[in-house]
Amino acid sequence: MLTEELKQFIEEHQKEDLFRLALDAARYPGIDMELVIRQISKRRTAQVKIPLWASCRDILYPASLSMEQCSSQATASYKVGFLQGESFADLSGGFGVDCAFIADNFRKVTYVEQNKELTEIVRYNFRVLGINPVQVVNGDSIEWLERMEPVDVIYLYPARRDEKGEKVFFISDCRPDVKTMADLLLEKARDKVVMKFSPMLDLTSALRELPFVSEVRIVSVRNKCKELLLIMEREM
Repeated sequence: MLTEELKQFIEEHQKEDLFRLALDAARYPGIDMELVIRQISKRRTAQVKIPLWASCRDILYPASLSMEQCSSQATASYKVGFLQGESFADLSGGFGVDCAFIADNFRKVTYVEQNKELTEIVRYNFRVLGINPVQVVNGDSIEWLERMEPVDVIYLYPARRDEKGEKVFFISDCRPDVKTMADLLLEKARDKVVMKFSPMLDLTSALRELPFVSEVRIVSVRNKCKELLLIMEREM
């Protein structure tokens, strides 16, 4: 975690060239330079993507892919406007931006993430940010779904990469495979299932494959499409 010494060092070197800072690592023997460079780099990303979090010096940032895939403050705030109820389960975890913003709209919130390090980072950040109590779970989302009690809203973001890390464009290639999980998802969601996808998803194919899609929401920021939200409800 970030010590006071590391926080101060990050503040003092926030605007420096990171390549040169890495080369000068020997000048700072007591500093975990790899961690510092990651924090400075990701805070710069957050200043554009999640400015509210970037303003907090205690936030701990994860590896690149988690920052690349996480929702922005703008898109997370949009979801706050139409998601509310008693209970909410985020089965895709990630950096926790959506979960953190949506949490205030629910009495009981669960976050599930299979990566242990990322889970601990999010647990720490939620505490730092004073997010309403969230049950943070390190585990497999499908296993958790199978044994969890029903909730009002289930939220997930199927990974759009195959086993080799290549990007895919069909819903059946995303993981977890929500097509095969559809019945279980609808059984566990009293109100709705909200699935976030990249704008690169083949939407026509997805609508053919997924049952009970009641809405498609195209989320744009400054006239640029950022997310596709597919909403499943048993009663249409």
